[in-house]
Amino acid sequence: MSKPRPLQRPMTVLSVCLLLLVSMASGHAATPQQLIDEGRLSVDLLVETEGPLYARSPIIIAVEVATPRWFSRGTRIRDFRVPGAVVRPVSSFADNQTQRRGNESWSVQRWRYRLFAQEAGDIVIPKLSVAVAVNGGDAGNVEGEVMLPARTLSIEWPPGIEGLAPWVSASSLTIEESWEGELEDYQAGDAVTRVRRYQISDAPAMVLVAPPTPDIDGLSLYRAPPVVKDSQNRGQLQGEREERLIVTFTAPGDYELPGLTYHWLDTDSGEVHQISIPSRQFSVGGVAAEPSSSIPRSSNRLRYLTPALVLCLVAMLLYSLRGRSWVLVGQAKFSVFLRQLKLRRRYHTAARHEDSARCLELLYKRLAQLGAGPELSKHVARSSGGASALEALLAHAWGSAGTAPTREQYAILWRCVTTDTHTPATATLMLNPGSSLQHHRH
Repeated sequence: MSKPRPLQRPMTVLSVCLLLLVSMASGHAATPQQLIDEGRLSVDLLVETEGPLYARSPIIIAVEVATPRWFSRGTRIRDFRVPGAVVRPVSSFADNQTQRRGNESWSVQRWRYRLFAQEAGDIVIPKLSVAVAVNGGDAGNVEGEVMLPARTLSIEWPPGIEGLAPWVSASSLTIEESWEGELEDYQAGDAVTRVRRYQISDAPAMVLVAPPTPDIDGLSLYRAPPVVKDSQNRGQLQGEREERLIVTFTAPGDYELPGLTYHWLDTDSGEVHQISIPSRQFSVGGVAAEPSSSIPRSSNRLRYLTPALVLCLVAMLLYSLRGRSWVLVGQAKFSVFLRQLKLRRRYHTAARHEDSARCLELLYKRLAQLGAGPELSKHVARSSGGASALEALLAHAWGSAGTAPTREQYAILWRCVTTDTHTPATATLMLNPGSSLQHHRH
């Protein structure tokens, strides 16, 4: 066996020592806070908006990270939320620039946000966690978290908005109103949908507040969940909101739906503007509506006159045959048919406007007409797709789902209560199924 060389053992000891030194060096690597203490890194929270800070107006907040070296993997802000305010990023990317500080050129990344305080008073920006990855010179790449301290902002009401409601601050605001399902004449059971579309600039759609739904006897008013979305266009924030109010006439009479008066503070000029939408009148059940410019009034009357004459002839024939048993049976069946036809029309009108709560009510009325049991699930269990259609209807009617059933699902449910109703039950319908549906889905 050969003897070990004289230098082999000393080299082995030296290698172990080097490994220990490297391990100790890596265990004491530089941190972002050490670079800040040494003046080789800065992380700050800046308020770029000058002058008084107004409620519901955009306040520009920036998180700025600067280094005399370069960014190895950039920066990131974690969970920027402010209680009592809406926060939206100005851009999906940081603003990169170069600044001259003393005799050095510093690389700067700035994340900018729009903050919209909802009320006047003090709001607190909580501590922010900033992930930093920069080159630290001899220290190599330095990565870690920097915690910015909390900061309090004093918010004021802008001048000129005292006593105005509702109002928003924006560089522009437009409101358009339209109607769907309009008719020449309205009868009890008909429905029409009011659509209002808002577009706002330099503000998110969340700041738009709808007026309360009025309570009017003879009208059933259902406000569908609003459709709200924000977008960026060349750095400018654009908000859109769509509201749908389904109006169902439950009794004859003359009605007036209130209009809308909305104020907005122009952030460019400081002026307060007003948008006004007039009220809308309806005459229901026997009261003639204003004639349409596209349909002659004479042809509209003729459309209703022909069925009326047919019904009169049928009534005269039945009167001449009164007292006969088979005629009495026929009269009863005809009366039932008319009630069914009227109920069917109301159901399809509600389905067309995605009024699931009204559809559910009419399905129960249909079961009452048939003299069937009140458990709707008994009548849908036998139909292909009936159970899933009922689940979708209940979820939408009780507000646990934002998507209405499809047209085919509405049609399936109506067919289930217009065919054979003596199928044995396989499930029981709860009167308030919201909690059970959510439990089943989870």
